[in-house]
Amino acid sequence: MSTGIDPYAVLAKYYDGAYAAMKDLIDVPFYVDLAKRIGGPVLEIGCGTGRVLLPIAGAGITIHGLDSSLAMLGILRQKIDR
Repeated sequence: MSTGIDPYAVLAKYYDGAYAAMKDLIDVPFYVDLAKRIGGPVLEIGCGTGRVLLPIAGAGITIHGLDSSLAMLGILRQKIDR
């Protein structure tokens, strides 16, 4: 039974801050390096707020992202607009 509350709507607000606090993560550099070696284009399924997508795009690699959370994609859109 659904409560009608989208958990990602709440999570989206805190997602970037939670990952920013994790200083020992190596996933973003790994994926950026992989994308550079492949040369693109890249499809990221579950791109969320763009934590991985934006650094890959920033490296000049064409990337497309998919996500089922409109709240996460809304934050990604705000980042892109900035």
